Amino acid sequence: MTIARNSKNAIVFGGFTPIPWESHESGQMIAGNGESFIFTIRDGSFVKLNCINKQKEIWNSKKHLPSFGTMDLKLVNNCNEIEDSFAEAGNSYALPEGMVKDTDEALEYLTG
Repeated sequence: MTIARNSKNAIVFGGFTPIPWESHESGQMIAGNGESFIFTIRDGSFVKLNCINKQKEIWNSKKHLPSFGTMDLKLVNNCNEIEDSFAEAGNSYALPEGMVKDTDEALEYLTG
């Protein structure tokens, strides 16, 4: 399980996967069984975003902490110092019903 907190707005977010994380030199997309999910905790509510593309469930790389999907949630090493982390849910993980991928609302949903 990966749990993080946005230091600018205190939103807690993260992800869970039963797939073991391995440190691949150049990075490797790992297929799973769809049990992984990413989440956000906003206004006291836990919102779970389920995996919708089992072929691209997680990304393992030496340069990143465990990452979810096709950059749905990517946290780089030293993410408290380096601003290359991002969340773009809607690729391999479902957005909440009615939310449209690539809109400002969707891009800011997971981490604020």
